[in-house]
Amino acid sequence: TAAVIFANTVIIGLECQDLNDDEWHRIYAVLELGFVVVYSLEISARLWLHGWMEFFCADDPTERGWNWFDFLVTLVAFLSSFLEKVTDIDTNASVLRLLRVLRILRIFRILKFLRDIEYTLVSAMTSMLRVMFLVLMIDFIGAVVITLMLHDTHDDLVREMFGRLSSSMF
Repeated sequence: TAAVIFANTVIIGLECQDLNDDEWHRIYAVLELGFVVVYSLEISARLWLHGWMEFFCADDPTERGWNWFDFLVTLVAFLSSFLEKVTDIDTNASVLRLLRVLRILRIFRILKFLRDIEYTLVSAMTSMLRVMFLVLMIDFIGAVVITLMLHDTHDDLVREMFGRLSSSMF
């Protein structure tokens, strides 16, 4: 599946490079139809394997969300291809045609290691916020001490820099 999604992503990028070339447009249309068939077969196999209820109402909310996403994106691609082939309606510039780019997002379903990266980033962010709070508290305590010691000095420059808490802190 990852290879198909990656290949589809490359083809979408190449197609964007040659949008005004009619010869390439025909080639990309055939490739697009091939991807729609492959994605439709994949969804059909998953529906047959898991059944309708387990597919659309999976216990894991993340899995359920990805299943719905895959189904809807594939359905939109199928309808777009159907409208182009059967009714001769060109959906190349329509929203339906643009939504096929969402198929690229399916790669994130396969890259489960992103959950590890997300956990690491959240952990790091929590630690960074704690360190920032600690630094702010140290700065505040130092500024209070400096302000109390220097607020009544006779030197105008020192009084301007350390006469108030806000100027002492920054």
